[in-house]
Parts: sequence; structure tokens; C-alpha cells
Amino acid sequence: MNCSFEDCLVFDNILEEHSGDWGSAMIAYQERRKPDTDAIAGLAIENFYEMRDHVANATFVKKRKLEMKLEQAYTDYYSKYSLVTFRPDIPYSSARKRGIKQDELLLELCSDVDDIDALDLKAVHRKLQDAVAD
Repeated sequence: MNCSFEDCLVFDNILEEHSGDWGSAMIAYQERRKPDTDAIAGLAIENFYEMRDHVANATFVKKRKLEMKLEQAYTDYYSKYSLVTFRPDIPYSSARKRGIKQDELLLELCSDVDDIDALDLKAVHRKLQDAVAD
């Protein structure tokens, strides 16, 4: 739903930029929105498989707990879900790329420990910052 509202806002801005010329506005809209609509479609498919296959997986459960701890401890950290849902300033395509990098790192870290409290949260945060900076 957020994406649909965003589509309306973006299209309105583009229509204004093109002085009401619908033809050029539609072309510009398609060029500007395609990467983000592709990303939201990809995120929806990924979420389906995640919910179907991983919610009962011990490593995934640890990752979710670690994400919640990180979001509570660091105001600059957002899980992939939070990036997509609560950060309208970040395009979906960027949120997806960043979220994938974060997920890969967190899953790797969580697969190596029995208890996430054994992880150094500050070190995890630094690793995440480095991973998404690339």
C-alpha cells in the first residue's frame, strides 16, 4: 500500500515537472519508478519464501532477535523490513540492496553462535556499517 501512495506522489511531482504533458510525464515516470517497483515486487516474493520456509528456522529466529536488538541500540540501523516500511526517504531498490547485504551478514553471524547475547553488538553494528557502505 505504501508503494501505491508513493506512486501517486511521484507521478504528481513528475506531471508538474513536465507542465502537465502526460506523454512525457508517463515516460519519465516509468523510467524513474521501474527500479523501485521491480524492487518491491522482488521484496514481496522474497517475503513469501521467507515466511514459508524460514520463520521456524533457528538461525532465522536468532537473526530476527538480533535485528530487534540492533534497532533498539542503534538509531541508524534499520532491518530490511523497517527500511521498506518506515523509511520513505530510501528508495525500495536501495532498501532491498541494503537489506540483502544486512541479511547475509546477520545470518552468517547467527549461524555461528548458539546465543545472540554472545555476540558483541557494537562489533556487529560496525560490520553492518562496513557491509552497506560498499
